[in-house]
Amino acid sequence: MRAQRTMKLIILIVIASVTSVVAQVVDVEPPPDEADELEQQESRVNLSGVLQKPYHTWGADHRENEKYFDYLFGKKFRIITSPAYKTSAGPNQIPSGDKEPTPAAAIRDAPEVTTKSYNPRSGEDNNYGYRPDSEYPPAQWVQKWPECGGTRQSPINLVLNTCEKDYGPPLQSIFFKKHPHTTMIRNLGHTVQYSFEYTGTPPILTGAFLDAEYLFTQLHFHFGTNDYTGSEHSINSVTYPMEMHLVFYNSIYNDTQEASEHPDGLLVLGLFFQVLEKTPNQRFALYLSDVPTDGTEIKIQNPRSHRLFDFVGSMDFHYATYEGSLTTPPCSEAVTWIVSARPRQISRHDLETFRSLQGVEGPMMGNNRPLQSTNGRSCLYH
Repeated sequence: MRAQRTMKLIILIVIASVTSVVAQVVDVEPPPDEADELEQQESRVNLSGVLQKPYHTWGADHRENEKYFDYLFGKKFRIITSPAYKTSAGPNQIPSGDKEPTPAAAIRDAPEVTTKSYNPRSGEDNNYGYRPDSEYPPAQWVQKWPECGGTRQSPINLVLNTCEKDYGPPLQSIFFKKHPHTTMIRNLGHTVQYSFEYTGTPPILTGAFLDAEYLFTQLHFHFGTNDYTGSEHSINSVTYPMEMHLVFYNSIYNDTQEASEHPDGLLVLGLFFQVLEKTPNQRFALYLSDVPTDGTEIKIQNPRSHRLFDFVGSMDFHYATYEGSLTTPPCSEAVTWIVSARPRQISRHDLETFRSLQGVEGPMMGNNRPLQSTNGRSCLYH
């Protein structure tokens, strides 16, 4: 009996010693504070490979990599080191490259550089409009673009108490705090569009009811002439003065053009804005005066406050989702819509800046398509 106790004691001492050595060799940090995620310097870990999961590139910020692991496996992981994995090239595979990534802190510290240009859109695909005297007003879009007369057209009025309640997991927004190295703002005649260029993987929206990863491609705005109308969708018959659309495409397709040909190809996140007189100005409205007329555009290198998080804020909001279409020609019925039930805030100054923009028909404001029939479609409310 004494020998057995002695043996157990020896084993415990050995285990304690090994554990102490491992703890010294592998310095496991506590989980990062979500509040400072990606706000700190993004180059602590030098990872140059590609995760063996399509469409995700190892980033320089270990917090974002851990967030992606959490999404994949539903657990908390601490990344101590990583080999440079290689995967077979996919349609959206972003190569790891041979160069060391530029630290995000250095990108943020670089001065903004702006370049203005003029590049008007032309051709028959740009001759639609929103006014009764337009060459092709909304009621006549179907004459040129037949899909505009389909059975799953957008926008619609979302009556929340008729939507099926969804108690599933939340949406996963990945890389929404990633800084783009270039922003392009374009006056397209019918809207003003923001597109971003990133080093590595662009922002991703997934989780919840989605069974795929959707890659961000651009955002644009629809707005009205007064403080009560201008949004395209309505919630319980209530409209707002502006609606922002963030466009994503399914990562199994090469680009938005290919994705628009498939029912599961596109995802659009719609966010309403309401006017509050004392709301601080939104950073994303600063350069609107540089794109005052159709065809004007500005390229911003090393932009400030142009992360998707700066546009969207927290993703912790109630939303309705349904199957719909693009709200502009060719009205492709390829869109899964996620429409927030909670409006954001915009200052009157910023909204008036949007309203000052000139498009192909004069003032751009009023660029919202009328509501379409639901045709018996259902919706989910989360």
